Amino acid sequence: MDARLPDARRLAHRIQDMLAFTYGEDQQLVLDRTYEMVLVVTRTIKGRIAHFSHEPVYKSSLMELERYFMDFLDAACTVVEMDRKDKYVRLFKEVDDYMNAQYAQPISLEQMAEFANLSPSYFSKLFRDYIGSSFTDHLTEIRMRVAKQMIRTGMKIQEVSTLTGFSDYSYFSRVFRNTVGLSPREFQQEHKIPT
Repeated sequence: MDARLPDARRLAHRIQDMLAFTYGEDQQLVLDRTYEMVLVVTRTIKGRIAHFSHEPVYKSSLMELERYFMDFLDAACTVVEMDRKDKYVRLFKEVDDYMNAQYAQPISLEQMAEFANLSPSYFSKLFRDYIGSSFTDHLTEIRMRVAKQMIRTGMKIQEVSTLTGFSDYSYFSRVFRNTVGLSPREFQQEHKIPT
């Protein structure tokens, strides 16, 4: 459940208290204004989240409407939170697809954060949450997976280094050894690939 739900509930209670204070004994007017508040919140959410399907229901007593409104807030906060998560799921799927397609290019966290319209630090945190590893580790994993495939086809290691986004062969070799546990040459020999 969204962490902002308690704040939303407190705000709704304050608004209801203010309506009761403003309109005093006229329970029907308080009921009508509370229902209008439900309508405004519904329209606002529907304007941002098209699939929000919670239709407001008019209640005949203030107590029923207040209970209904709290349940409504629960549903609204849940839908908003799910939509926010879905947005990031889609965004990080696009980022991952881009990284898998463009691994040979220089890709920086800052570039990807700018693409996502997020600050680099927040992007980095969300990246770890949604992808499951750091940006650098994930890019390295992609590049090493592709490098192993290329080496298995008999491609020259120097060429593999360049084609997987490494401009420095010795750095490629060091990263390969740290990731795979073997040097590129040892990997090639272990898989009996002719040079």
